[in-house]
Amino acid sequence: MLIAISDLHFVDQTAGANPFAGSAFDLFFEDMDWYLSRRPQVESVELLLVGDIFDLLRTNGWHQDKQGQALPLEDRPWGQRGLQLQKQAAQDPMQPTAGPMFSRAEAILADIIAAAQNQLQAFTQGVARIRQRVPNTSVIYMQGNHDRLLNLHPKLRRMARQALGMPVGDDLFPEAMAFDEYGVYATHGHQYDPYNFGGALPDGRQDLALVPIGDAITSELFSRIPLAAREQAQAMPSPLPPAEIQAMCQGLQQMDNVRPMIAVPQWLHSQAQGLPQFQEPIAKAVQKVFKEFNDIPFVKAWSAQGGHPLAIKVFFECLEHFNFSIISRLLETLSGLLKDYAAKDPRPQAAAEIAAQYPADAKYVLMGHTHEPKQSALAVSGPILGLQKPQVYLNTGTWRPRQHQCLEHGDFIQWKDLTYVVVYKKNERDGGNALPVFDTWTGKLYS
Repeated sequence: MLIAISDLHFVDQTAGANPFAGSAFDLFFEDMDWYLSRRPQVESVELLLVGDIFDLLRTNGWHQDKQGQALPLEDRPWGQRGLQLQKQAAQDPMQPTAGPMFSRAEAILADIIAAAQNQLQAFTQGVARIRQRVPNTSVIYMQGNHDRLLNLHPKLRRMARQALGMPVGDDLFPEAMAFDEYGVYATHGHQYDPYNFGGALPDGRQDLALVPIGDAITSELFSRIPLAAREQAQAMPSPLPPAEIQAMCQGLQQMDNVRPMIAVPQWLHSQAQGLPQFQEPIAKAVQKVFKEFNDIPFVKAWSAQGGHPLAIKVFFECLEHFNFSIISRLLETLSGLLKDYAAKDPRPQAAAEIAAQYPADAKYVLMGHTHEPKQSALAVSGPILGLQKPQVYLNTGTWRPRQHQCLEHGDFIQWKDLTYVVVYKKNERDGGNALPVFDTWTGKLYS
């Protein structure tokens, strides 16, 4: 039995809280134990983590440490020395590469593991519970984009494996895997997102030395705007009460749960509706942080490449000149651009191309990344009234909260998701199955 989850996004909590409590794992593993109690024919379990488990981007740790010691821009992953260090490390990621950027990455990951101790303990206990029922149980970690740095440094990989109770080792986390007995091909899916994928090598492997613009957007924009808004609110002639400022900052930390990212201007407008006391500090914070972001040489070089879609250009224009009255007038236009942009998800088509080449009877292409749980029927082969051989795209969604835009007025509602995919080998499910088959489950919690 193959169980796939992704996009857990454990964080160090400097730019927002962890997305769920350890009790979510308790419920998840109770379900898995129930599945297995009904299927004694299952002889092995592979728990597949399809990327973005440890989030080394959604943090303020790239700007300063817990003692307030600043890290120069040059030594961040998108700074000049950081870029050079990654280029050096990518030549042999099995060997440790010394430098301030990797030292800070180790500190950030250590803080993530400490902040998620409750969740990680529940995870390892849950795996042990499954292993009692099915001794041949393993955990497989695949690389995403928010955890790209793990594959550049062996110590980071050892730390991640130890935290998850996996056998300790320095091997790279795979970017893609084929599970022939399940008819499954799995990959995180950021490879089809030009804003979160730096590029590939000639042999198709990810070029770990290439930093995508999405890394800088998460850390230099979305993680910093709440802090800048706090500073602006505290500097007002008549400062807001501390409790109100804290509530504003906590609300703004949900920004990184907005998908796609180009909906952030509308989301900011929604958050400040009816709260005029927040509008000035938020607007000033967005403009200030975006100016600093736009001055980063890495960002300038990316912008100079050109060829960006209209929706991305409008997104950056809105941040550069952020003003609540302007956004209010643009809501209808922005919503139209957002719908058009969201409709162009390339992953189902990419999955169809993968499935067409994958030499298995059942062809299930698993991806994560988008945080949108999805199932798309791609193709079918075999006799129509006989044994059909399906080709299906399955997105594993996320366990993070997500912001959902309303049909009217540009407002947003947030609820929590918990999605997983289960794929069975032949004859593993009740009553037997002549081909691998799958279940997908998505829970929603609004509280």
